[in-house]
Amino acid sequence: MTPEEELQRLNRLIHQYETVYRTTADADQRERAAHELKELKSYRNKILAVNVIDRGKLAEPPAAGD
Repeated sequence: MTPEEELQRLNRLIHQYETVYRTTADADQRERAAHELKELKSYRNKILAVNVIDRGKLAEPPAAGD
């Protein structure tokens, strides 16, 4: 997996966890989501620090139904 692909995967996961964090009414789930977000963002920052990322490759391809 290239760094660009890994970054895309991380960005997608971060977006999903942010959605869970914003929408859940359960305090325990919110705490777990916040912890996971912190870990994922830290990992994303590490990837960005050690790799040269081509921002053009990070653009999401259009969905199949579009």
